[in-house]
Amino acid sequence: ALTVHTRASIGLADWETAHTTATKLVALGPGEPEALELLGLVSVELGNAEEATRCFVELGKLQPTLAGPLLGRALVTARLEGDRGRAIATLRRARVLDPTLDLTTLLLKPEWTSLAEDQEFVTALNTLLAELRASE
Repeated sequence: ALTVHTRASIGLADWETAHTTATKLVALGPGEPEALELLGLVSVELGNAEEATRCFVELGKLQPTLAGPLLGRALVTARLEGDRGRAIATLRRARVLDPTLDLTTLLLKPEWTSLAEDQEFVTALNTLLAELRASE
């Protein structure tokens, strides 16, 4: 029920409620990947880089072969820390980890849409996409 409530709050952009319920989810199931991912995403929306990073690092320990934790870390780096170069490098690592990862639609995902207006990030992402296409 808490997961549904958290997702509903995210859908409504009710970040404070989503944070409260996601925090409870993590407390109830430490090491639960979905709870960590939700809390990480909500923390990004609230501008809490430290908490978001902690969630995605922990998620990476639980899912070392999946690209999701790296996508989360790239999101924190790009949106909250403003380090586009490091974010692109992290996206590159995610794509190496999962060659099926489609980065072409990244900026369509709600948590990434604000970066679509960041010309420097968009240019760097397009350069990465061109490099990936050339290496295939």
